[in-house]
Amino acid sequence: MKILISGITMAAAGTERSFLTYAESLDCENNEITLLLAEKSGALLPYVPDGIKTEEMKSGGALFTMNGKNAKSVLLREFVLRHPLCALKAARYLPLYIRNRGFAAMRIWLCAMRSLPPFDGEYDEAVAYWGDKTMFFVADKVRAKKKTAWLHFEYDYPPREDALYGEYFEKFDSIVCVSRRSVEMLREKFPHIAGRFTYLENETNESLVRQLGEAPCPEMETAAVKLLTVGRVNPVKGYDIALPAVANLINAGYNIKWYIVGACDDFGYKAELEREAKRLGVRERLIFIGETDNPYRFMRACDIYLQPSRSESCGLALREASVFGKTTVCTDIPSAAHAKKCFICEKTSDSVFKSLKKILDAQIKEQFLG
Repeated sequence: MKILISGITMAAAGTERSFLTYAESLDCENNEITLLLAEKSGALLPYVPDGIKTEEMKSGGALFTMNGKNAKSVLLREFVLRHPLCALKAARYLPLYIRNRGFAAMRIWLCAMRSLPPFDGEYDEAVAYWGDKTMFFVADKVRAKKKTAWLHFEYDYPPREDALYGEYFEKFDSIVCVSRRSVEMLREKFPHIAGRFTYLENETNESLVRQLGEAPCPEMETAAVKLLTVGRVNPVKGYDIALPAVANLINAGYNIKWYIVGACDDFGYKAELEREAKRLGVRERLIFIGETDNPYRFMRACDIYLQPSRSESCGLALREASVFGKTTVCTDIPSAAHAKKCFICEKTSDSVFKSLKKILDAQIKEQFLG
């Protein structure tokens, strides 16, 4: 069989890490498998199995990797200047931008993506593994006998336009969700294709996680209590929820440093966090590590794992941190219920503060009283 898997990059993020586990289950000897990336880059690129051929999109890849910082310049270069008539048609969504920015942005992006040429070749199966943008691409630009989409997010956060997504879901034979909650929600929203939505839990390769975790972590050589969050720098991860809680603990005398490991896909949000940390007097205690090919060494070295997300479909990093037996603090996302040694709190700074303080006080008591 000829199989095409559509991706974006191999950055060291949750979807990419889960893809590597998924790739291990593929029969590369008896199938011709191609991984098509928008950009052939990322810290995890060397870990793609040898039996999978990796290609880069010939054009338009920047549309998939753009972020809030460069979106205007990318759309101008890749869409408006190359396809001015199509861009004029996309302008009809500008009034919608005033009412619902997210809906309009996706509609405009979709117009830009549709201007790309079809992908060469015909496949027995095409898999849109990286979520909604790859789903749109596979639906419109790839010829395949069977099409499968993977959703690595909670469908309702951020809100998505049912009319648009329903139209594209109908183009797929199967839609795999890594969240049971999303499956139930989508079956209710789209009852005529309810049978196409299936649940498949992202798996964690615990032996590989432990092996990579043995690498040294000099960045965390400190006497302070080491908090860690692994995740892209984006509002959905809820760093702004936890920052006041961490600052209040530091200002109350707790010796804490908070390490954030992950690529930044919203530079405006990161700048806001840095400004707020400075205002709260804890800027030097908030440490952005950035992207790394091995987040597991940080998980092994940390004292407390913190996951203050507003939404998570699977919570892969939370599960990976549990491999090292770490005490975790997590907001009340669905995946938190399955984590070990986890303090589940509300999505408020006060609730995060209380959970962290309870753990810190218990650790201090154990240290001095045994």
